[in-house]
Amino acid sequence: MPQPSSTIFWSLIDRWGVPEDQALELVAYDGKLPTTGNRPRFKLSSEQTRIVATLAEIDTALAHAGMDPTWLRKRSRGAPRSPLDLMRAGAMDEVLRSLTQMAFKASLKAK
Repeated sequence: MPQPSSTIFWSLIDRWGVPEDQALELVAYDGKLPTTGNRPRFKLSSEQTRIVATLAEIDTALAHAGMDPTWLRKRSRGAPRSPLDLMRAGAMDEVLRSLTQMAFKASLKAK
């Protein structure tokens, strides 16, 4: 995997169709938004680097599970929050763990 950066972050966000305000919340961006309408480019802190690396793992797990990224924005039956809501609340590792299990089950079915 390439070194996490804001460019990789925005690439994931575009692929997933996440609104910019939620995306910035995901990565714990506390800077000012540019007035030009352009997305902020920023150097990742060590915590943001970890977050973007986890987001990239989530993206890989989505692909391995054969799931569309829209899954991140959908609530499952009985669940009050979507995976994206959980991620914004700091539960990225839980979402990754769930996706990894789904990818593993998908690989077993493929055999």
